[in-house]
Amino acid sequence: MTRVDANLAEILLCRITELAPAILCPSSSFMTSSHPAIPTKVLIVDDEPGMARLMAYVLTAAGYHAEAAVGGPEGWKQFQTGPWSVVISDWTMEGLSGDDLAQRIERHSPGTPVIIATGRPHAISNPALYASVMMKPFGRLDLLNAVDQALQRSTLPLETT
Repeated sequence: MTRVDANLAEILLCRITELAPAILCPSSSFMTSSHPAIPTKVLIVDDEPGMARLMAYVLTAAGYHAEAAVGGPEGWKQFQTGPWSVVISDWTMEGLSGDDLAQRIERHSPGTPVIIATGRPHAISNPALYASVMMKPFGRLDLLNAVDQALQRSTLPLETT
């Protein structure tokens, strides 16, 4: 993500904060279809703080328990405080890439779904290893649907707050 993209994410976060919840959840809270009454824990890892906070805000407004971590190393540290129902990770991060983070997660907690967010889908050699690969830029419904689908396919018990 370029600096301009990061600035745009910050502006969007501020604007969405002003307009929420009408924009984020116009009718009712988006909850997973398989477990509508149970909020799930979602960890978002991105090296752009604005993007991580924006995704966490959208998911929280939709009824998920979402937390943001900035960068791979911080994401790994926060993951270990889990358990987490789903992890969303940027692909390209310094220190610990999304792929490296996903491999650690698989060793530590097999079956935890990892959703990769990337602007470079061609860099991912085996997308089948992940619950989903979201192409940046993506919208609110893309994010919510990716999390919902990952939870529906997950073999892990749903973790609550």
